[in-house]
Amino acid sequence: MSTPSPVDAPAVIEAHGLGKRFDIYLNDRSRLAEFLGRRAHHQEHWALRDISFSIQPGRSFGVVGGNGAGKSTLLKLVLDQLEPTHGTVTVQDGVKIGYFSQFSELDGSVSVMEVLSEVFAEVREVEAELAKIDTAMADEGTSADELDRLVERQAELFEDMARLDGWDVDREIDTALTKLGFNEAHRICPIDALSGLSLIHI
Repeated sequence: MSTPSPVDAPAVIEAHGLGKRFDIYLNDRSRLAEFLGRRAHHQEHWALRDISFSIQPGRSFGVVGGNGAGKSTLLKLVLDQLEPTHGTVTVQDGVKIGYFSQFSELDGSVSVMEVLSEVFAEVREVEAELAKIDTAMADEGTSADELDRLVERQAELFEDMARLDGWDVDREIDTALTKLGFNEAHRICPIDALSGLSLIHI
């Protein structure tokens, strides 16, 4: 059986008829008046109307538009941070979505590399355990039974790394940061010391 192309593969994220309306109140008094059952005192602003799309694995998409076009609203709907006014968003079971806000919510005292290490915390834990196993296996005082146990555990961890795509993490991080224009100094300095342009990249 042939492997389906990315276009034919089942979608990992789908939206149907998605829309989001915000009610804009001039002040708290108008909000209270409406709450008390008087006539509407708000303006309706539709950030999005009737948006439908599907994203297949292995494909890349860009969301392009001017300020106020609804780009952030769309992402927040996909992330389930906002409830749609109408329509649905479906994310396939097991799919993890990584998202960094354009407004930095990061600890300003840590570096970009430290932040990314936290993102791949599970991979780093496996790497740390593998390093300990290497040290123990190189120790001449390790018994034969203990060596057998270490070899079995090492094989399990190799499978975990393959499942997590952990072997390529450092290369992928380096490639992404290079494309975003982060040099070595940017990667290790505190986030608060980065320029505004770099913060937008984060």
